[in-house]
Amino acid sequence: MNSYIGCFGLLGIAGFIVLLFLRRKRVENDMTLFYQAHSLYRTENEPPNVRENLDAASDNLFCCRANLKNVKGENVEFCWWEWYLKSNTMINGVPSVSFAHYLAVTFAPNSVSDDFIKKALLLADQSADSAAQKVKDFFVADTQNPYRAEILMDGTLIICWQVAKRRDVYEAKIEWLKSNVSPPSVPKLVTPEKVQDVMQNESKVADIIAPEESKITAPDELETAGTVFYTHDSYAILRRKFNSSWTNLQLELHHRSAKFQHEGYDEFDSDATFGDPNIPNKIAFTLTGETIVRTAAELFSEHFGGETYILRDGTSSENLETLRYCNNPFRLPLDEYTYGEFKRRFSERWTNLSIELYTNSPHKVGEPQTSGELADVFDMKTLKNAEKAFLGDYVYISDWSDKLAFIRIAARIKNEKCGICSVGNYARIKLKEFNEADNSESLRRMSVR
Repeated sequence: MNSYIGCFGLLGIAGFIVLLFLRRKRVENDMTLFYQAHSLYRTENEPPNVRENLDAASDNLFCCRANLKNVKGENVEFCWWEWYLKSNTMINGVPSVSFAHYLAVTFAPNSVSDDFIKKALLLADQSADSAAQKVKDFFVADTQNPYRAEILMDGTLIICWQVAKRRDVYEAKIEWLKSNVSPPSVPKLVTPEKVQDVMQNESKVADIIAPEESKITAPDELETAGTVFYTHDSYAILRRKFNSSWTNLQLELHHRSAKFQHEGYDEFDSDATFGDPNIPNKIAFTLTGETIVRTAAELFSEHFGGETYILRDGTSSENLETLRYCNNPFRLPLDEYTYGEFKRRFSERWTNLSIELYTNSPHKVGEPQTSGELADVFDMKTLKNAEKAFLGDYVYISDWSDKLAFIRIAARIKNEKCGICSVGNYARIKLKEFNEADNSESLRRMSVR
């Protein structure tokens, strides 16, 4: 009798193993059909910054390029990432291996709407979860809601879930994307009258689409309309809007802290939020290309707090110039023209100044040395290491001269109106100011301030 029981037990175990095998094959086949249905094929052409951001996944991480049509029929491209983490545990003294599977979708900068970004960030925000919910999430993985949503420094949106490796779970993510994702809206002209209407009737706010939702396609119209910032915009959205309108400028907000006072740097967290969620979202202010940089910085500080930096290439922009100018300031590169053409362009820009370049320094300060001056036909593209040497309105003459010295070229810049060369203290004046000086006294004041 016992032998019969033992046989039935062995048959039961064998049957159970067969069922597990068949179930695993069915799951694998379902996943293969899922990837085929949505054209998800692995790619080696993946965004390196995202792989670096997900480096915890190590060699298990792979990426697929993908696109889908949302419920409105709009096409949206994105990257689909998968990976798993393996862990070894002991159960009743027996080694056991378990796998935790993860999924992420990423969207390139300026490829989705602000509404979708806000929705993703809100969905992943677990700060308001109850204690019971947090305990439950600790023991049971939440495969429905993302555990992370973030905008990376370059503007990439990343959304991460822990998932069960099943087709129905993955299909649910695709359906959620189709129902919620949307591309940037086409900019609409926001006239002063329209802004006033919105301020009087908050229900119309949704009808205005901020012009920075996409890359600039109609600059003249966009500059007239302006870039609208709202009281509920997060720090990431503020930066994204600003950089979308003025692509060469960077916005930074810093805490007014002891660290900032000591180091000059204490930037807000990338996921910092503003505005009371119990108060309706309103237009805070609008910036245009003609807004002065100082005014723009004051508006950000007034409405969102902190100290505001508006930077170009990591250095402060000119406070008294417009955003349009600072986004595309005048620059005369050293390595693009013949010497004669370079001199002509120089005098066209700075009408009171003349310039001479030498293969070595003049014998005496303020006196030309024609034997060492470059010939008009000299091709300045042949100068080595000159790609970062350029003249701009706000370049300090001394800084530029230091770069020239590195490539063994000396400069002589003269204010013809005053009859004074840029030597000594005068070399520490910005080129625009040197051009505008109309007498030696004004130059002296500039050089000693």
